[in-house]
Amino acid sequence: MADIPCSISLLSLCQFVKPEWLQEVIRLGMLARGTSASLEDHFLLPNENKYRPDFGTTLLPAQKALNIWVPNEERVNLFRNCRFICLHEKVTTTDTELREVLHRGGGLLENFDIHSGIQKFRRALSRSQAKEGKKTVVVGDLDSMQLAIGSDDWKELMTEARRYATFCHNCRT
Repeated sequence: MADIPCSISLLSLCQFVKPEWLQEVIRLGMLARGTSASLEDHFLLPNENKYRPDFGTTLLPAQKALNIWVPNEERVNLFRNCRFICLHEKVTTTDTELREVLHRGGGLLENFDIHSGIQKFRRALSRSQAKEGKKTVVVGDLDSMQLAIGSDDWKELMTEARRYATFCHNCRT
């Protein structure tokens, strides 16, 4: 998953600002009462636009548009109609972080140990499918999962996944 804190912020209607914004909040908070800019007298936070960070050099040109990074009501509960089944060998920190991102987006995540077998996987998919109004999305790292259980078992899991869900392969979770 990309930058987890950034993803959570985008789903939570947060503003991205430079550390100088917080320094300005602290400065305004330390001003004596009765001054025109005192936070105790006039709770006016510094303008976020003045403290926007520069775009990272690793961002694609299409991602260097301000409207992508400002709060957007449409992102709130972005995953509310989705139930994710994350294929893994064992739960990792990244799985926990993914759960937080999906939770912030209103989605649900079920971790599934790929060594549990096709019958349990079928039941997990069926249970997910039974959730009214929810789309099932299976997430997994194609290469590591195939190595872990072998090509034949992996193909069987994928056949089952395609029957019930949208499948996101090569996701790095």
